[in-house]
Amino acid sequence: MHEIGRRDIEYTIQKINEEKGFECKSRIMRDFLIEKIFSHYEEQPYVASIEGKLKLKYQGELYPKHEISQGLLERLCEKPETLFEIAKILKDISPNFMRPLYIGMAGNLHQRITIHKNNIQKYKAIVDEYFFYEDSFAARVVKRKFRLNNLYITIQETSKDENMHVSLENILNRVNYPVLGRN
Repeated sequence: MHEIGRRDIEYTIQKINEEKGFECKSRIMRDFLIEKIFSHYEEQPYVASIEGKLKLKYQGELYPKHEISQGLLERLCEKPETLFEIAKILKDISPNFMRPLYIGMAGNLHQRITIHKNNIQKYKAIVDEYFFYEDSFAARVVKRKFRLNNLYITIQETSKDENMHVSLENILNRVNYPVLGRN
């Protein structure tokens, strides 16, 4: 889980308390929820095309739309300090209640993890535009602003049968649709 900083919560509470109307307060809260929680787990856009007989063909990307209930916004705007407890609970329950960010297999797990870690650190230092065209696990971690100390690793050993690894990885990716996977 991406850790929500205390300063971010304090700033949001201050902004909400400065506002008079619910519309402005709910916009601040909605922006906070999207930026600090939901955006890190947002699906990549779908590429879709629509065509019909004697019609133009339409093609483009479809982006997910965040639906945040009015009730949630009302409760959080009424008592925004609950964000502190929400942030703590979200941190405490990770990774047990979160869907996996990535599912992969490795013959040498230590080497694979070290490569990912080094690449994440390398990409964090890059401010170059070319970086945003990179599509590796490390690049996706950095683009979504995950911090290394907030990433968890869960290990499941399997038989050494090569086909087992490939089949299991395929099934797990289709069942879980990891956010940072290549689905």
